[in-house]
This record gives sequence, structure tokens and C-alpha cells, in this order.
Amino acid sequence: MYPVTVTIDRVFSVAYRWGNPGPRTEFGFASGNKRYYGLELPGKPAIEAGMQVTAILEKEGDWSSLQGWFNHTTGELVSPPRANHVLQLLVCGVLGSSVITSLDNAMAIVIFLFLSAIALLSGSMLWRAQRAIKALAALARTAPAS
Repeated sequence: MYPVTVTIDRVFSVAYRWGNPGPRTEFGFASGNKRYYGLELPGKPAIEAGMQVTAILEKEGDWSSLQGWFNHTTGELVSPPRANHVLQLLVCGVLGSSVITSLDNAMAIVIFLFLSAIALLSGSMLWRAQRAIKALAALARTAPAS
């Protein structure tokens, strides 16, 4: 995870959407002479010109890998949700255990493999979300009190 601190000079194209895993905000902004488009954050965070934020990027310098941010202006912490990934893992576990008991036909094997793939994907997303949340929490602890 890579922290990057920027001051948002201009905000454009803010749109609130509902999707999986819940509400999200799509937006773009300008900072200095650079513009960033097609960014997404979970929930409905405050996004205004003049804000200073420390963003957590999964890939260095790649704003499309934005995971969340700490807003130094308001103290708001925006982080990825974990609840849906936990629920998906639980559902896969329950369904997978019932399928394992009937692995005598081909369809049960296909269902088990499908559930295993969903569980792996959910686990990966949960791990990424947890890493971003830990990084953001560390940022919040080290931020100077306003």
C-alpha cells in the first residue's frame, strides 16, 4: 500500500451509485497540473475543492488502485467495506459443506468448484480491504490533531 498526500484543487464528475458491495462515489479531481478521472471510493465521502487528503493506493502512482483516504480537512476516514466479503465467505462455506456430502455426481463437483472460486475471490478482496483499513488507521493515528 502506498500513501500519497494531495490537495484537491478542483472536483468534477461526482456521481453516487449503488452497487456491490454497497454505495460508492465515482469522481474525478485536479491537483496542481494533474487530473485524475474515473476514481471510486466506498460510501458517500465529502469531496470538495481545497481538501487535503492522504490516499492509499494499492499500486504506486496508480490512482485507479485507490483504496481509501484520510481527509485531513474533516478527519473523515474512507475505507473499503468488509462485511459483504465475510458474508460471501460464510455462504460459500455453508453451501460448500453441504455439497461436499454429495460429491458423487458431476454437478455437485462443478458446484463445489464454483463455490471454491467465489470463496477464493472473496477472501482475496477481504484481505485487500483489511490491508487498506490497517494502512488508513495508521494514517489516522499519525495525523496531527486539528
